[in-house]
Amino acid sequence: RRDAPDLGDARHLLVDGGQAFVLSRESDGSSAARGLSLSDFAVRWTAPVAPKSATILPPFLARGHLGVGMFEQGPDGTFSYGASLLDKAGKAVQNIRSEYRFERPPGTGVAGGRLVFSADAKVDVYR
Repeated sequence: RRDAPDLGDARHLLVDGGQAFVLSRESDGSSAARGLSLSDFAVRWTAPVAPKSATILPPFLARGHLGVGMFEQGPDGTFSYGASLLDKAGKAVQNIRSEYRFERPPGTGVAGGRLVFSADAKVDVYR
């Protein structure tokens, strides 16, 4: 019997083939993604994905990459959106961050392998 791996304060899970991706809140308040092998439940990699002030959204897969959407509320009450895209080995491929300019938190989705953010009356699409 193996000890359970340290997954931080796990918030979201996504399974893809023989690997699971776990999004967690860390002890310092930041958020991280972990790649977990389903064959032996060992943590293969850990990568930071969001700052302490961000609310992380459920993970998604797009074009072979793990995506983690998030939003933050600024001091003036406006919201920003963001996402971290990682390859399946945990290496950062792209980080997206908007300005604090929205009245409400954003919606996110994936369509045609593209990442879509919708906030207020604006829609932004990233490849």
